[in-house]
Amino acid sequence: MWSDRETDVDFLGYSSYVEVLSDVALHPELAPLTLGIFGSWGSGKSSLMRMLRKSIDDKNAEKTVTIWFNAWRYEGKEEAQSALIHAIIHAIESRQGLVEEAKTLI
Repeated sequence: MWSDRETDVDFLGYSSYVEVLSDVALHPELAPLTLGIFGSWGSGKSSLMRMLRKSIDDKNAEKTVTIWFNAWRYEGKEEAQSALIHAIIHAIESRQGLVEEAKTLI
């Protein structure tokens, strides 16, 4: 029986979609860009997103910061926006090197 957990291993044949989406997401002339992933429950949306994140990180890790933010945790709550901003700041800060961190502190 299949697990209902998302994965970054392509069990669903989504690799061609991931390749195209990562190329589109990294195309400099398309920024800013919003992508929407739609599908019924259990269709593999989260797995597609995990594979897409891995592909983007593998292709452009030095220039791109990806985050995993579960908006469902904040459905109907006002703190969703601040939680997203906090997640973005945390991701950026965690990528800083020692020199950049020292500059930030100073």
